[in-house]
Order: sequence, then C-alpha cells, then structure tokens
Amino acid sequence: MAVLDERLTGDPYENEELSLLFHMLEEVGLAIRNSWLHDQLETSHSMLTDILANLATGCVVIGNNLAVLHSNRSAKRILLAGNPDKGVLEFTDLPQELGSKVFTVMKTNVPVPSFKYQFQALPDQSYLVAISPFQTQKAASADAALLIIENITSLERAKRLEVEAASLRLITTMAEHLAHEIGNSVVPLSTHQQLLDGGALDDEEFRASLSQALGAGVKRITRLANQMMFLARGKTDYGDQIRVNELLGEAFREAYVYHNGKPPDFDISEGMEKLTIAGDHKALRHAFSEVLLNALQATPGGGGKIAVSVSSTGANGKLGVNVEIRDGGSGFTPEAARRAPEPFFSTRNVGLGLGLTVTRKIIEDHKGRVEIPDPTAKGSGVVTITLPLSDQN
Repeated sequence: MAVLDERLTGDPYENEELSLLFHMLEEVGLAIRNSWLHDQLETSHSMLTDILANLATGCVVIGNNLAVLHSNRSAKRILLAGNPDKGVLEFTDLPQELGSKVFTVMKTNVPVPSFKYQFQALPDQSYLVAISPFQTQKAASADAALLIIENITSLERAKRLEVEAASLRLITTMAEHLAHEIGNSVVPLSTHQQLLDGGALDDEEFRASLSQALGAGVKRITRLANQMMFLARGKTDYGDQIRVNELLGEAFREAYVYHNGKPPDFDISEGMEKLTIAGDHKALRHAFSEVLLNALQATPGGGGKIAVSVSSTGANGKLGVNVEIRDGGSGFTPEAARRAPEPFFSTRNVGLGLGLTVTRKIIEDHKGRVEIPDPTAKGSGVVTITLPLSDQN
C-alpha cells in the first residue's frame, strides 16, 4: 500500500521503488507458503494426535524438565488406574522404577530396550515397556523421551496356552510310551503268575523261566525308573571328584546289566587315567551307561568291539575331557544321527527312546555337551561327550 498509494496517475516507478515492490511481493509469497505449510503441519499434528489418542498402546512424551508434554487415553488408563478421577497425567504418576528409567534416558540419551512390567494397580495384566530419547543433533542430552506401554496380556495368555498344550502333548506321548514299556515288562510276569495257580512252581524248568522273567522285568522297570528320576531331577551339588577311566568302567558294567547279548570287547584308550571331573557320580555313571548300552545293543554279540577314546581338550580356553564312544556295529544312519537326541526316538521296538535325551540333560547340567558327528564325515556309530575338567587336574 505504501508503494501503490500515490501511483494512481500512471507515472512510471523508479528502480528503487520497483526493487522494494518485488521484495515485498516475495515476502508475501513466502508468507502465503508458510501459512500453507503451517496448515499442513497443523493437519498432520492433529492426525498424529488422533492416532496416538486412539492407540491401544500407551504413549507418553516427557520433556527434559520432566513435564508430561503428551499422553494418550491408553496411557492415562494404565498409569492412572489407581486414581481414575484424575484427568491430567503428571510425571509423579509414573511408578518410581519407570520414572527413574525415563530420567536416566534423558541424561544419557540411551534408549531402554523393551522389558516386561507389572503395574500394581493392574495385577492381572502384563505389559511391555520401552523408553526412547528424542534429541536434536547438537544437544548433549535428550530434549524429550517417549514412553511406550503395550498390553501383552493376550499374547502372554496365548503363549501360556501353547506351552500348556505342548506339555499336554508331551505328557500324552510319555504316557503312551510308559504304558507300552511297562506293559511289555509285566506281560511275562503275568503269564508266569497265571501258571503258578496250576502248581507249575514244582517244575524246575518253570522256576528257571520265572527267575529269568523276574530278572528281566526288574531290570527293565529299574532302568525306566532311573530315566524318569534323572529327567525330573534338578541341579544338585556336583562336588564328587571322579576319575574318568574309572567312571567309564563302572558305566560299562551298569550298561551290561541291562544287555541280554554276549559281551563284546571293551577297549579304553590308555594314558589319560589321571583325568578328573567334578560332578554327580551317580548321574554321570548313568549318562555314560545309556550311551554304552546303545553301543552294546548296536554291536554284534561276541564279534565286535566297543572302542572308547579319552583325550584332553582346551576348547574356549578351558581344560576339558573328550570321550569318544564308537560301537562295533553298523552305527547311525544320517537320519538317526540327526534325530537320536530327540525324546522317544528309537530304532528298536523296545524301550522309551529316552536314553540319549537323559544323557544330554545330565551332561549339559554338568556344563558339557553331547555330539553325534555326521556319519559320512567321521564314520557311523560314534558319540562324543565333552566335559570340563575339575580343578584337581
């Protein structure tokens, strides 16, 4: 208006006036553009505010002066559950643990990874909480922090139901195998018991058969009971000092108790007699006996050999003992080698198929590992067990 007010006669503009006019028009254009951008920003802000307000996830933005800059309805519903009549969320409404973490994020500018949290006012609900900083490029600390609270109750319930269903399937499978194994053990005893009613006890051949059936049944059920005991057993004080070679000899004798065939040759490598491990003597003896029993069952009676190689190892900077057990039979197929540690897997029609499962649990409880090398790489019928050596070596 200052330029155009006195130019109604049509007189030409001077250069200075034209320059001022163009400058003012440029400013008007910028003002129009800024106004349009402001409208767009306001629209986006309103949209984001509506989105945050309607999210089921609680969102709280906290300034570096610990003032709550924004909180949606879900956040208020969660954080004000103990005081529902209060309409405005303040920093002091946060539980002390969350408030402390938010303050730390502000000062360190380091986000807090998601973690599970239980609010006292909502004991039947489970939540996942994460805290992230907002920071300008040159700021030493965060300008604000975003607190996200996600209700994961349904997810946790679904996981729990899935675990319960898996446990039920495992129990069902175990019950089926147990019933089958116990039934196989009881049938010969039941048959002999029925014959007893007819006076068969006076027959020497019957008494021998009964003795054999009783022995086989007791051994079978005893092994089954031991497997269940070591599967259910928690960690104990592994304070026994055990010589590895002596342990292997004991384990072989225990395994042979449950074996019906002729004893094959049992060859333990020499030179490592002084190697000692710390652990539960009974549990480790059972673990090795299960592997050796598999080797006995795979080795043709009287014509094969079970070779046990013992060596020291220094894996991961710690001294350990490596025990390699090789049977004298056809060994594992590639599929059997892969599936052997699985519960209830067996290539035989007797037993639960828990031998290597029990072995792996006991060995891993002793911070060791059980491996079945690829038959195509190291030959069939090989099981390797590695355990840490005790401090007495």
